[in-house]
Amino acid sequence: MKKIKQYKEIIAIVIIILSGAFYWYELRPSLIKRRCANRSLIEAKESFNSVFYGDKDKKWRPVGNMKKQKTYDDYYEIDYNKYFNRCLKEKGL
Repeated sequence: MKKIKQYKEIIAIVIIILSGAFYWYELRPSLIKRRCANRSLIEAKESFNSVFYGDKDKKWRPVGNMKKQKTYDDYYEIDYNKYFNRCLKEKGL
């Protein structure tokens, strides 16, 4: 018990450093990835809808150099990955 009282300042400093390291290397990246995933889902959906459905009517029409062989999932995945990677770079991961 005397040793704990003797080294309580050192123990407190070690706990603070370990807590900070846990936040910086474990908790912070997982929170950023979760936020980026949610944001990327929304942006990919908006991007896909604006390209495939246009702004005025809801008729499907490919725009630009899109090929008919690709499916909804292909374009959605490409957009999602693009937005997700951009978000991660913005947040510093």
